[in-house]
Amino acid sequence: MTERDRWLRRVEAYYAKMTGLDAVVAQLKDLGDMLREDGAIGLVVYNPVKLTVGDPASYEKYAGFVVATARGAGMEAMDMTPIYEAYLRRQGRRKMEEALWVSARDWHPNAVAHGLIAGAVMDLLGKRMSQLGGSGNRPAAERPQWVRGQREPVVVLGLADPAKPPARLDARAALRLP
Repeated sequence: MTERDRWLRRVEAYYAKMTGLDAVVAQLKDLGDMLREDGAIGLVVYNPVKLTVGDPASYEKYAGFVVATARGAGMEAMDMTPIYEAYLRRQGRRKMEEALWVSARDWHPNAVAHGLIAGAVMDLLGKRMSQLGGSGNRPAAERPQWVRGQREPVVVLGLADPAKPPARLDARAALRLP
């Protein structure tokens, strides 16, 4: 075995621990722990890459896993799949790439998709803030369980590919919304 082969084997073994479903669970748990330590509330938004209206087989198989894992780690979580599908139906479109991608070869969310994400996040935050009575100044025992012991800041994290876990996020430097 050459020096290069030994190096590649060592690197592959190291990175093998950073991908896959177990790594997603570990990373989201770590993120949830950091957010709680910082007194922040986390929100994971699952952004599907590709779906076809009316074709459940096109739905991404990891959406439920990511949402459930994020919630299990103490964060809020939402899946954009039903929101995107509703939008596509209203527009008379069948495929995500026709209306929500940057281009036919770039599956990143375009301005419309980002607007849908922002609207969904704001709707969720509005619901949660109304549960708080509009203020985080209520005694912890009177707050809904999902915010007990936490202040109102929110960290928004997008996760599109569960095979590639999120990078470690320093919640102290994260975006904070009132």
